[in-house]
Amino acid sequence: MTHRSETDARRGPAGTLQAGRAPDEARTQVKKQKGTTMNYIIKTEGLMCGHCDASVETALLNIAGVTDAEADHETQTVTVECSDAVTPEQLTAAVDGAGEKFRALFVEGA
Repeated sequence: MTHRSETDARRGPAGTLQAGRAPDEARTQVKKQKGTTMNYIIKTEGLMCGHCDASVETALLNIAGVTDAEADHETQTVTVECSDAVTPEQLTAAVDGAGEKFRALFVEGA
């Protein structure tokens, strides 16, 4: 019969070994790393079709910290979910840079 050590028994999120840490301490550290989730709505102009939507979504998802982006050319809006480290200026720059006809008019918190 083999015995597991106390260290072997301490597993954090997704079963990862958290040597020398109590399970609650490991969970707290993961929460600190995640930060706060922010939601934004970007009012745009120049989106004409699904391809335009996809171009803007891809540009936004390339920003570190953006976890979701959904563009809608019919309403000329993009909804974005991201970490609190992402700035509205970064979102504006990504939309403006996604295509020569695309423009972010304003970004507001949702």
